[in-house]
Amino acid sequence: MSSTELSSDESSTPIEGIIFDLDGTLIDYEGASHEALHRPLARRGKALSWNLHAQIVGTKPEDWSRNVLAAVGLLQTTDSLGEGPTSRDALVAPQVYAREYFDEVSIILALSKTTIIEMR
Repeated sequence: MSSTELSSDESSTPIEGIIFDLDGTLIDYEGASHEALHRPLARRGKALSWNLHAQIVGTKPEDWSRNVLAAVGLLQTTDSLGEGPTSRDALVAPQVYAREYFDEVSIILALSKTTIIEMR
């Protein structure tokens, strides 16, 4: 059997349809994304506005992380290493912020799965 042929396993359920939600009509992912973007900033005493969020939608992590951090005054550059009078005010590298965002997304998704299961 070639790699393009389908198996005729009788125990499998045939696919009857596929749903794509590319614009958030079925699932509002932007709310969860906004929360995940906000949490690392909030720990540092900063906030993410919806206006700023709208400006970064659809951009790459290396771009949005740099843009958000610059907008809230937390962008760490090679010239600013070690700046910040306290750990709360310390500047953040874009890679660190992006990693914190993805960690928050994982937490939010895990919690939402629990909520969906409990609702059933």
